Amino acid sequence: MPVVQQSVKDVLDDLKGDGLVDFDKIGTSNYFWSFPSAAGAIKKSKLEKDQAELQALTTRLEELEAAYSTELCGREDNPERADLLAQLASLITTSTQLKAELEAYGAADPIKMETKRQAIELAKEACVLWTGTCDQNGFSRRFNWESI
Repeated sequence: MPVVQQSVKDVLDDLKGDGLVDFDKIGTSNYFWSFPSAAGAIKKSKLEKDQAELQALTTRLEELEAAYSTELCGREDNPERADLLAQLASLITTSTQLKAELEAYGAADPIKMETKRQAIELAKEACVLWTGTCDQNGFSRRFNWESI
């Protein structure tokens, strides 16, 4: 059974993409090769890089654990801290309730009402101006009078 040339090309392209085979085109010929030491060198460099990253992450973890333990030292439970935490929870609840109440009365907000009132006044003035202009133009056309 003959070997299909396209399947060989696909396999070599996959190996080349994975970095397991090197490729060079010389003239009209394509040359593929792989050295066992090259794959070992790639794996060794990846291992060294991963070990360096592991060391850096281990150092960072130790620093964070030390910072956590120093922060935890100032958080001993005592009656004063418990009272302050209860007061904080109460204030947060009150703040949430007041914000909900403020949103319920949001339509009657004085600042929003003033903004709407100014917008209405501006619209009314524009309407009066346009109505007057339309009446004047219509009157002028109807009676053939010149606009003032």
